[in-house]
Amino acid sequence: STSHARRRVLIATIRESVAELCAHRSDKSLGIASSLEAVLALEHGDRAACRNALARAAGILEAAGIAMFAAATRRRLGQLIGGADGDVLIAAADAAMRAEEVENIEAMTHLNCPGCCP
Repeated sequence: STSHARRRVLIATIRESVAELCAHRSDKSLGIASSLEAVLALEHGDRAACRNALARAAGILEAAGIAMFAAATRRRLGQLIGGADGDVLIAAADAAMRAEEVENIEAMTHLNCPGCCP
């Protein structure tokens, strides 16, 4: 079907983007590459690999001082984990975004960490 073909193209594009971002070797590019690897893992149904990739991305982005990307990634991780542990991550991410005067937290999350909606 058309949607299946489009999905295959999108997945291939994400894979190419990960390779290009990794080639840059900057903290920001490696963090974003890890968040895209989470998308690929989720696409394949591997929630554990998705969680690991999101946690890795958040750590890299946070260490690099890229706060909004880190907060969005931690928020997605919290949504994926769920429960009390997930709620803690979501609340911290929301607080970080509110501190930066973000009005639409979900939109900012989607902008900075797309495709990882569990």
